[in-house]
Amino acid sequence: MRRLLLRLRSRSSSQQEDDRGYSMRRCSLNNAALGAVGYNANYRYPNFFTFIPNSKTYPHNRSEVNKRQGRHLIGTVVLHSSRFNEF
Repeated sequence: MRRLLLRLRSRSSSQQEDDRGYSMRRCSLNNAALGAVGYNANYRYPNFFTFIPNSKTYPHNRSEVNKRQGRHLIGTVVLHSSRFNEF
């Protein structure tokens, strides 16, 4: 467990951190992943990260073509690295 925490800390420290100490990571998440982390509640999964969708892709297009192709939502994930010690 201690080794896992050290690995998480070292990984998050290698990313860019903003002035609040949150590490910013550009990424894309598909709809299933967003549903799993509860993006309806202010795009926030309370313990680990916040997902901020790009305005161009949100709200996402619900057309059948996009559903079939599994289009990804593009946005920024803010990792709250200081909360990893709550394991």
